[in-house]
Amino acid sequence: MIAVVKNILKDIALVIVAGLLPAARGTSKLGANAFRRLQNGYGILLQIGRVNCRPFNGIQLERVLVNVYGVKIEIVMAGCRCRCNLLRFLYGWWVRGWGPMKLTIDVPSVCLHHPVLIPIPLEISDLHWTMVCKREHAMPVIEVSFEGRVRALNFSGGAVWKGGDGIQTSFRLLPFEALHFIRSFPFSISPALADMRSEGRLSFETVFTLEPGEVWGHTFEANLFRQDFVIKEMGQLDLSYLNRPFVHTVREGGQKIKCISLMEGHEDFVPLGDVAGIFIQTILRTEDSRFYSHKGFDEKLFGYAVRDNIRDRKIGRGASTITMQLARNLFLHHRKDIFRKMEEMVIAWLMEEIYVIPKNRLLEIYLNIIELGPEVYGIKAASSFYFAKTPADLTVTESLVLSYIVPRPKYFLDALASGSPRLTEGLRKHTRRFARLLRKHGAITEEEFETREEQIRFACHPAVIDLRR
Repeated sequence: MIAVVKNILKDIALVIVAGLLPAARGTSKLGANAFRRLQNGYGILLQIGRVNCRPFNGIQLERVLVNVYGVKIEIVMAGCRCRCNLLRFLYGWWVRGWGPMKLTIDVPSVCLHHPVLIPIPLEISDLHWTMVCKREHAMPVIEVSFEGRVRALNFSGGAVWKGGDGIQTSFRLLPFEALHFIRSFPFSISPALADMRSEGRLSFETVFTLEPGEVWGHTFEANLFRQDFVIKEMGQLDLSYLNRPFVHTVREGGQKIKCISLMEGHEDFVPLGDVAGIFIQTILRTEDSRFYSHKGFDEKLFGYAVRDNIRDRKIGRGASTITMQLARNLFLHHRKDIFRKMEEMVIAWLMEEIYVIPKNRLLEIYLNIIELGPEVYGIKAASSFYFAKTPADLTVTESLVLSYIVPRPKYFLDALASGSPRLTEGLRKHTRRFARLLRKHGAITEEEFETREEQIRFACHPAVIDLRR
């Protein structure tokens, strides 16, 4: 892993230098080879446009397009100026191997945009970025630091790579007021929090480390610090109603789909105590194994998601806890973008830290409103629709099948009706993997593991899926 990152950094540098010095002897060929390695070997495409280079006065950049594993992010920079001694850089990089070399970039305004991940352009002001390449005790070292501002939020961070010591990255939001955070991003919940009153400040810090000598070994830490922080008044977003009976309206594309009553005795509602224990254990194991120990955000789960997305070269794992999923289902849209993910974290934090909604109540609401098929919402409706059973009567295999549907509720039934081989293989892998985990953690016995059904029959469709092959 460390060698991969080292090669990527070196090839990116070669592409940049070739773009800055196209007429220099040998740089075009080196840059072209590095470009091909990045694109074919790592799925990274780096395009630099509108470059004005003066070797002794600095470099001016206006536009960079970065394509990582198919995710294209356009970076538009106003007044960007890079400072480095290019002659010393070339000598240090190619002749001496690893510097010393220092590159500094100051950008008054940077605009990040991606049609899906960052649908509303995000402007970063006063960005200062520094990279130092050097040697320490005959080992190459790269140090990167940056700082900037998003509206009223100041941030800083960096990354350090020391040969065989792994790579450590960090990011910090410097002390801020709660409303400044809400107003700095295009959150859909911003109007509901506009009247919030608070005292004190918050700060946030994350550290992600890829460890040497291990296959994708890593650590991830995230901490939210309070500095005499107290919420005096929440404004319109009052979540205390979650502790009482209420009616949830499911909407999609602005249209009302269904109303779900979370009231004792209502035909839609099932208390947590009336759900099979094996199904609860299965959902916890597949969706959020640390649900009862975290406070809405699971840094360990997030670390695994970052690692897996880097390893798989695609953004496929989102690291949403059950509380974050509940926040999305109750209040947010289902588009996958960075702002929605941040809103999930904010609402989950409010649920667990400010309103202190009990864990069992959060799980009960989650199981009653979760989407498990076309117009199928809640475990009670899903148990009846797929297996003609009550939630209390679900078996091990049926629980595993429903847990497989959770991330893909809109596609499962179509795949079942078409006899999709991919569905059969996905179910086979899912049920075997998590059945072993349930046995390992004592949720099922050895006998229950060995005697679980491996032929799945559905009440909603005549198809039978055989998991034994």
